[in-house]
Amino acid sequence: MQKLAVLAAAFALTTVLVARADDDKKKMDTPEKCLEAYKAAAVKSDGKGMMECFSAASRKKLVEHAADELKDIQATPDATKEAAEALGVKAEDLAKMTAEDYIAVKLSAMTKKDKETIEKTKFEVAKTDGDKAIATIDEGKKHKEKMVLVKKDGVWGIDLEETQKLDEGDEGGEDEGEEEGSGSK
Repeated sequence: MQKLAVLAAAFALTTVLVARADDDKKKMDTPEKCLEAYKAAAVKSDGKGMMECFSAASRKKLVEHAADELKDIQATPDATKEAAEALGVKAEDLAKMTAEDYIAVKLSAMTKKDKETIEKTKFEVAKTDGDKAIATIDEGKKHKEKMVLVKKDGVWGIDLEETQKLDEGDEGGEDEGEEEGSGSK
């Protein structure tokens, strides 16, 4: 009888986890929903939630970069203490952190400083072409920033590499309201 209860509980937990995974996938099934989730996580200074809004390739690169940075920080107690103070965490916690946890804490710390700006920021999908979308980010400045989102396996995510390529292509300065020379928007 006890084995049956354990199996029933395991089945129920598995069902809940599968349903939650499906809900998470639906949560970012459009570029707009991805941007909404990103902003909501940023407003709450939820670094892990923000990480979920990046494409798998971007998450991988962020974690790789964070691992190198964290290795340097954890190399000496002074560096660990200094970084911990800047991030608002305990040095002993930072000393044990994984790269995934470190980047989430770093994102959280960054958003805590700019909460008011984040709340006022407007994200808008300007163009969608198949599995790629370009969004504008309006922080109330003259020049709006752009961000690229990509869809993989039905889920949209912010792609930092594609955004960087777009930014490099925009160097030379496209001001607000000016059309790009290619004629395609």
